[in-house]
Amino acid sequence: MRFRCITNFLTNDLQFPERKSANIFDTLNDPKQARMHDRYNVSKLLEILAIRHITRNNPVSKLNVTINTLTPGLCESELLRDNNVFMRVVGWLVKAVFARTTEVGSRTLVHGSVTAGEETHGKFLQSCSVLECSSLVEGAEGKGSEDRVWAELSEKLEAIHPGVTKNLGA
Repeated sequence: MRFRCITNFLTNDLQFPERKSANIFDTLNDPKQARMHDRYNVSKLLEILAIRHITRNNPVSKLNVTINTLTPGLCESELLRDNNVFMRVVGWLVKAVFARTTEVGSRTLVHGSVTAGEETHGKFLQSCSVLECSSLVEGAEGKGSEDRVWAELSEKLEAIHPGVTKNLGA
């Protein structure tokens, strides 16, 4: 069963203008161009694009493992413990209305790592179901974005540890 996701980083609400720059990661790292209010969403989008590239080039039959990305959804946690009082109060109110227990949130983690099959390879899971992603991911420019993100990310990884990306054959 596929659902349309409501979170910003998987819907068409995310603009991701950095994708139009000469170097995505350099633009994200530039304090003058930083759009920190959207950084969480962009970081999740980058993760999804990288995983989709890896899984597109490495089927389960080659890796002998299923790779997917997922979210447990908004769960009760101490995520805002270091924020100012105002943000903690706002967070508490939002969590009181919308948050799942950590046990309920963990079900998708268990599902993705134990129960989910090959059909979830390269897919995004929430509530133990595959979600459709935005046109930035699944649309016409999605594969090009995947390739660019992977090319830039693998260059950075290779600079840190030469040969590491050969483990993926991607």
